[in-house]
Amino acid sequence: SASMAILLVAIFCGSIPQAAFLTNVPITLVQPDGYTVACFITGDEFYHRVHDANNYTIVKDHKSGYFFYAQASGESLVASNLIAGRDNPADYSIQPGLVISEEQYLARRQLLLIPDKNAVNAPTTGSVVAVTIFIRFSDDTEFPRPRSFYEDMFNDQTMAQNSQINYYKEVSYGQLELTAHFFPVSDASVNLSYQDQYPRAYYQYDSLGTVGYSTAEERMFREHTLLNNAVAAIESEVPGGLNIDADGDGLVDAINFIIRGDPDGWGSLLWPHRWVLISQEVFLNGYRVFDYTFHLDNRLNNGVICHEMFHVFGAPDLYHYNSAYKYLQPIGPWGLMGNQANFPAHMGGYMKYRYGKWIDSIPWITRPGSYQLNPLTDSLGNLFRIPSPFSGSEYFVLEFRNKATSVFELSLPMFDGLLVYRINSELDGLGNSNGPPDEVYIYRAYGDVLLDGYVDLAALDASGRANFNDTTNNRCFMLDGSLCGIAIENIGPIEDVMTFDVVSDRLLFGSVYDGNGGPLTVDGGPYLIGEEVLVPNGQTLTIEPGTKIVFYAHGVITANGLLTADGTIVPIEFKEYGTELITKMRLSRKLNIQNGASLRIPTGD
Repeated sequence: SASMAILLVAIFCGSIPQAAFLTNVPITLVQPDGYTVACFITGDEFYHRVHDANNYTIVKDHKSGYFFYAQASGESLVASNLIAGRDNPADYSIQPGLVISEEQYLARRQLLLIPDKNAVNAPTTGSVVAVTIFIRFSDDTEFPRPRSFYEDMFNDQTMAQNSQINYYKEVSYGQLELTAHFFPVSDASVNLSYQDQYPRAYYQYDSLGTVGYSTAEERMFREHTLLNNAVAAIESEVPGGLNIDADGDGLVDAINFIIRGDPDGWGSLLWPHRWVLISQEVFLNGYRVFDYTFHLDNRLNNGVICHEMFHVFGAPDLYHYNSAYKYLQPIGPWGLMGNQANFPAHMGGYMKYRYGKWIDSIPWITRPGSYQLNPLTDSLGNLFRIPSPFSGSEYFVLEFRNKATSVFELSLPMFDGLLVYRINSELDGLGNSNGPPDEVYIYRAYGDVLLDGYVDLAALDASGRANFNDTTNNRCFMLDGSLCGIAIENIGPIEDVMTFDVVSDRLLFGSVYDGNGGPLTVDGGPYLIGEEVLVPNGQTLTIEPGTKIVFYAHGVITANGLLTADGTIVPIEFKEYGTELITKMRLSRKLNIQNGASLRIPTGD
């Protein structure tokens, strides 16, 4: 049988591309004898495979030029003797769904490590220009769609128009206006592009290296040289007064390259991604081109455009790169960085707060009681967070998603409502690509540590799933599968606001003393204190040996009466809520506080 070498992506001196994960992208293969095969591409920048409608993987034999059904050979895939589209792999011992090994996939990513994960240069507020350059290869005709098509996709501000400018204006609550400027300059009725000197095959993987590239170093050189030449070709058309460096860091804020044609299979560079032009120094009007997005025209939609641009703004992917855990969807369709629907959904409140910087802070829930949330599309009152009594690095965020509030939320699953998700601060800035564990995980029906469950059934409301705790179907669990220790009840119907109750004996507030919330015991804790706990005059609050007390937000115990804690037998632990490197005070003596004195461990937000 013919064989196919597997490309090992190995760029030693660059950064790691970040890409959209696309599924079932239709393409047509043409065999050397002219026979056509309708099939699909699925994957991301690191590995994408071609397969038929029955999920049988297809590989190309570069010697003969024919496409064959793949079979496993050790950790790699090789061509069988079954010709794609003519033979039926189901009649033989060919297995569907074949992919390269986990070790090979991780090797591709490991050799593309980013030296600085914060290599981001686009400001997320104000007026930002995205220079957008069209490229075709030497064997391509001009782009078939007119420039007006791209103006609409990127810059149309008509109400409810599915455009990039509308999306980012809405998700940023009006704080960001992102405008694309297109080059080469063209009339609206046509779409002119820079034409490269090489054919498309020059930018495709070829194990023999006849026309295409065969090594990762060649891949990087060819991609970056292509972009360098395209920038040089259009530079004279970019007005000197166009502000392409709004934050004054010497780098072009945002630049898009749109390539004529389809994405390509078998690990080719012809796949939507965000990368940095690190191997060459390329300048545009005196500003260095560094961060960029790379798109294929035939699969261009606003979801992919906005996803890749959010990478430029600093956001990581929230889906798994590791093939062994691709079946686990940490956020599924509930956010831009997990799913790229044509009408892209909002990226989630935490992502707006952490990476977009469009939400100043997420208020803590510091006491049991009734609460309400505005939809995430509202700029205020749209998020809450609750600390975990059992972990200093994990906490929970609550947000209300309502499909009726925006065209950009119409792609959400059928059932919207209250979302509860877990944030792992130890993975801050890293996203979910290496997960599990994940930076962001949304709870859902039948989900567990290694069970994906039904992420479409994540939202809660009064119609059947009005409670959330350690034992409900949307079970709350920590990274290791242990109990969360939080409970949300009486979740309301989907209306203008979402109402719910937080129930907990561990959240202490107000007057607490023996007989009224006290004494504090090992079995009753750990206790969370996010505001002032007052021991009234004439009362005593006893903290028993071995008890754990966690301070967060503005937590403090003020003793007008007597606060007594005896840690001489079993130490009492006071902690500041934060990362695992939290401030601790292990009390191993007897402590009495009274006469208005306070006990707390200083905490920030």
